[in-house]
Amino acid sequence: MANDKKPVPGFSGAASKALETAFAAEPDIDTGPPEPAPDPPGPETPSGGSAPRKRSRWWLWLLLALVIIAAAGVGVTSWQYQSRFFPHTQLCGLDVSSLPLAEAETLLADAAEPVTVTLRETGGTEIAAIPLTAFVSRDDLNAAAEAAFDRQHREAGVFQWLTGQEYRFDPALCGKWKTSGLLDLLRETLYGTSPRVHPRDAYIQFSETGYTLVPEEEGNLVELRSCADALSAVLAGVSDLTVREIAAEGENLRILPKITADDRRLQRRCEVMDAYLATPVALDFQNGNVYTLTPEDIWSVSDVTMTHTSVKCSPDPERTADLAARLAGEYGDDGVYAKFRNVVPTRELIYYRVGDKGWIMDRAALGAEIAGLLADGKGGTAVPTYDYTWYWEGYYNCGDTFVEISIDNQYMWYFLNGKLLVETPVVTGNLSTGGTDVTRRGFFRIYYMVTDVFLTGPTWHDHVDYWMPFDGGIGLHDSSWRDEYGGDIYITDGSHGCINTPLEAIGTIYNNIWDGVPVIVY
Repeated sequence: MANDKKPVPGFSGAASKALETAFAAEPDIDTGPPEPAPDPPGPETPSGGSAPRKRSRWWLWLLLALVIIAAAGVGVTSWQYQSRFFPHTQLCGLDVSSLPLAEAETLLADAAEPVTVTLRETGGTEIAAIPLTAFVSRDDLNAAAEAAFDRQHREAGVFQWLTGQEYRFDPALCGKWKTSGLLDLLRETLYGTSPRVHPRDAYIQFSETGYTLVPEEEGNLVELRSCADALSAVLAGVSDLTVREIAAEGENLRILPKITADDRRLQRRCEVMDAYLATPVALDFQNGNVYTLTPEDIWSVSDVTMTHTSVKCSPDPERTADLAARLAGEYGDDGVYAKFRNVVPTRELIYYRVGDKGWIMDRAALGAEIAGLLADGKGGTAVPTYDYTWYWEGYYNCGDTFVEISIDNQYMWYFLNGKLLVETPVVTGNLSTGGTDVTRRGFFRIYYMVTDVFLTGPTWHDHVDYWMPFDGGIGLHDSSWRDEYGGDIYITDGSHGCINTPLEAIGTIYNNIWDGVPVIVY
């Protein structure tokens, strides 16, 4: 009777089945008395018969030994895999097949070290590059590896590694981060070692020579909560350590200037000013000299008023008159060449230069014409007009009302209708400056008269009660800062070119003079 087939104790189902198959080839074993021993070999059986042959069972024992060895190897390997990951196992994208848990933990830590989380505007500027290790610690990585290891061995049988099954574990590595923690991390990363720089809008800056469009400054401020939300969204899905960069993107993460240099309103204002400064204005002095105003000239005589939406440019009459007078002195042919017959009989005739023309340019009218050409924006050519009324009795005389100034004597006289009204010591331009502050000699006329005004220059801003310019920015005025006049003061402590006059004397002149009165300096 055949034995019942039961698994061989101590072997897996597969090993037991192999042993059963081997023994099934043998007949069932009889439990009766043993067969008698065969007779010793005798003489060869005659033809027509055969002697019985002895059966050999050695191969069965060999097969049994091989099965036992294989089963033992499987058992030992299965025992080893109790402390290792199974073959064909991936953890966070990394191959951890057959690795002990400790080696897998080290592999994860090494792979996380170079990974960077980059925060940037969508398709735009990078805001910060933060190491992944700032979001996931070594303890976090170890915990992820341990959880995967435990799950694999909990769900698989002892011999599950034999099946060749593939395992993939993708745990969320940074899922613990909350918004408050991300906000603190961003503050430290973006502002921890550098000051917060606020964005600044582009603007138009004025100077003495023109304007400059100052571009915007972006600064380094961000919308921290929006940045934290962008990081939170991407960190929740971080599980692959084979990448080198993890991109966190969002819209309007940076706090940027509201007005940039290419803003249409700014550009429009610049265009208006450029067009005004390019107004073609020329001065034809009728002596071969033609001067075209530069943008710097136009800017120096103009007022510019700017609002948030517009800009307005307009010439200032007084500054335009000063510019006209200066240009007339440089390029014109008029009173500077005249000669003067003194109305005081005791003083001789004074000649300025040879080749005098006998006319005086109307500088005030020239300034007004320049202002008109700038105001309408069309430009044109200004031609000076000349006054011949001072030409008298064959001599180039100034009439009987005039201001006479002697630089050598540091003295001034004012004749009104042929009578001396005021005479006073004065202080003229400083000789020690090498010529920059010297009072020019020549034949001039009073441009205009104002009171209570500040005279401003590169190094001064002085208040005067009376101001009467006659040669560009040079004129008659009081000088409250002086206690003495006349003598040699002007050699080392002179004026910037003006005629410094005692207050009482200049007040009398101001109240008895008018625009256009000649001023003779010699």
